[in-house]
Amino acid sequence: MMVNTSKVLMVFYMLSCKVHQVLLSNHCSNTKEGVIVCYGRVWTEPASLIQMGQNVSVNCHSDKDFCQNGKLYLILNNVRVKDQSLTVINKTAIQLQLHGYQHPVSMVQCNVECPRGDKWMICGTQFCLGYLPDKPANLTCVIHEYMDNMTCTWDPGKNTHLDTSYKLYLNSLPPTQNKTFSANNSFVIIPLSQLQESQQLSVLVHVENDLGTVYSDPLHFDLNDIVIPATSIVIQNTTIESPVFKTIIWWQKQTAINGTYCEERYKETASEMWHVREWNSDFKTEHLSEYNLEANTMYEFQVRCKLTHDRAFWSRWSESTMYMTPEAEPSSVLDVWRYLGATYQNGSQEVTIFIKPFLPKESRGRILHYRVYYEKEGKDVELCKTTKTMCKVLVPSAARVVSVTAHNSKGSSRPTNITVHQQHHGDHGKKCSCCSCCFHL
Repeated sequence: MMVNTSKVLMVFYMLSCKVHQVLLSNHCSNTKEGVIVCYGRVWTEPASLIQMGQNVSVNCHSDKDFCQNGKLYLILNNVRVKDQSLTVINKTAIQLQLHGYQHPVSMVQCNVECPRGDKWMICGTQFCLGYLPDKPANLTCVIHEYMDNMTCTWDPGKNTHLDTSYKLYLNSLPPTQNKTFSANNSFVIIPLSQLQESQQLSVLVHVENDLGTVYSDPLHFDLNDIVIPATSIVIQNTTIESPVFKTIIWWQKQTAINGTYCEERYKETASEMWHVREWNSDFKTEHLSEYNLEANTMYEFQVRCKLTHDRAFWSRWSESTMYMTPEAEPSSVLDVWRYLGATYQNGSQEVTIFIKPFLPKESRGRILHYRVYYEKEGKDVELCKTTKTMCKVLVPSAARVVSVTAHNSKGSSRPTNITVHQQHHGDHGKKCSCCSCCFHL
């Protein structure tokens, strides 16, 4: 009957440990052991809550002699500790030394194993390692225009792995109010209704866990100086295509605060590089920006603002306004190759034209077709009009130059002109030439 009871207790304790691990989520508090029937004691030194990286001693002592030649052993985080890692103090006590231990939460269980294979649980415990809180850094408080609260943020430093409390102490200057606000580990939101009429305030962050207490440096400020103005919004955008390709965007002022300073930035959506511009601080209700942008390209625009005094805080960059510039006629000339085929008795020449497609910044729109032609008596005579990048044509003997152009919705590229060299009757080879044989007007 004793064996069954012990096994039930062991299973109950292991389940209890697992529940504790889930609830703790890698954060420890210095809690007492649960109500479990033990036949001895398991404890850690120097304590059950230890500074991360310290040496830990795990000890087990049995109060009961279960069998002759029984062997004590430990299970650490569900893994049996090798016998050679244990120090046997005597037949009722063992010890495990952990050097520079780094696990935030650990469960240890001590058992005895009898020669016949019976196993009994002596007892178990949980121990925790963590850090003293870092001193909070970069304490900042801001009020966003049109919001009814003040937000204070700070850098909490490294994870303590322990239950750690954060509080913000607020004092007016001169001292007429003293208040304490419970905080998250890196910020607190305080309703403006909780603040008195005083404009001069001092705040600091208090941090505490079972290893100690730290304070941030105090922050002194005037409420009027920490306001972040509302950012402007886009109300209209357009592109003028003639005489110069130019994009214009109208921004509308949203802040009610005089003396604000803004800057905008823009970039192609496919690029990582932003271009930043400053605005005049005296614009009234609208601001107009002109840009020399690439045609047929998607851009994004953002703006941010702040008060004009030296210690003012920037707002976050606004949400992006997206704008696709219209198409424009191709900006470059085509690279082409020509392959000379058969020459006929009437002097006409078979020529195959190969076309290298434009890059997007060269095409400046969707290429609708390519055109191959020659000039006769001041007029263009079309030989080929195709959406493909290869065209086979028969060039009359009188034509010495063939031109190739690319076309989009806005117009055509400048022509690439190919000199067509007629083959002599004694030349039986076929000739292929590339761009070096082409010239551009």
